[in-house]
Amino acid sequence: MSRLLCLISLLLTADAAVILGRKGSDGGEPAMASKPEVSELTATARLTELLRSASPSVLLQQLVQKRADPKEDKDLPVVHVGPRSDEEIKELVDQQRMLAWLQLRTLAFVFVVYSCTVFSCAAIYAYLWKDPPVEVQAKEELSDDFQFGICNFFEDMHVTCLSFFCLPCRWADTMNATGMLGFWTAFLLFFVINMLCSWANRFDITLGLVAWIAGTLVFAYYRQQLRKLFSIRNEPTDQVKDVALWACCCCCAAVQEARQVRAAGKLSEV
Repeated sequence: MSRLLCLISLLLTADAAVILGRKGSDGGEPAMASKPEVSELTATARLTELLRSASPSVLLQQLVQKRADPKEDKDLPVVHVGPRSDEEIKELVDQQRMLAWLQLRTLAFVFVVYSCTVFSCAAIYAYLWKDPPVEVQAKEELSDDFQFGICNFFEDMHVTCLSFFCLPCRWADTMNATGMLGFWTAFLLFFVINMLCSWANRFDITLGLVAWIAGTLVFAYYRQQLRKLFSIRNEPTDQVKDVALWACCCCCAAVQEARQVRAAGKLSEV
C-alpha cells in the first residue's frame, strides 16, 4: 500500500512538472520553455529509480552492504553488562557463595526441625498406641484374600485415623507386630523413602516418578510377606493388585494390613 501511494504521488508530481513546463513555454519564460522534454525525462527517471529501490531484494542488499559509521557509533551511549573489574568479579562470587551457604543452612534447619517433629510424634505413638507382637499360626488352606475389605474404614476408626494421619507410625507398628521389622527400623525406612521421593520430585519429575515406583514396590513386597505369613493367596494377579493398591491408596492398604494383624492378635489372646 505504501509503495502504491508513493507511485501515485510521483505520477502527480511528474504531471505537475510537465504542466508547469508547458505553461512556462506559453508565458515566455525561457528556462522552462526551452526544456519541457527534459523535465518529463527527469520525472520518469526519478519514478523508475524509486520503483527499483523500493523492491524488497534491493532494500535487503542495501541493508546488508551498509557499514557502520564510526563517527555515528562514537556518540552512542555505552551500557556495561556484568562486572567490569577483578574486584567486582570477586565481590559477585563472594555474594553468590554467601547466598548458597544461607540457602544450605536454611534447608538444614528446616530438615532438622521437621525430623525432630516427626520422630517425636513417632515416640508418642510408640508409647501410647503400639500393638504387642502377635503369633500367627500357619494354616493348611489358603485364604482367598485379606480378612477385611479395602474400603471398610468405619468398622475400626482407631486404625483408620492412625493410618490416614500418621501412616509411617501405623505401618511401622504393623511390621513390628508381625516381627518382620522393628518399629524404629520400619519407621526409618518409611521416612527415608518419603524424603527421597520428595527430593527427587523437586529435581525432576521423571526422577520423582522412578523414586515413587521404587518405594511402592518396597511396600508391596512387605504386603506380600503378610500374605505368606497369614496363608493368603499370592498369585501374580494378587501381586499386581498389591502394587496398584499401594500406588493409588497407601492409606487403604495400611488400614487393611493393620486390621489383619490386630485380628490375629485378638485370636491369639483368646
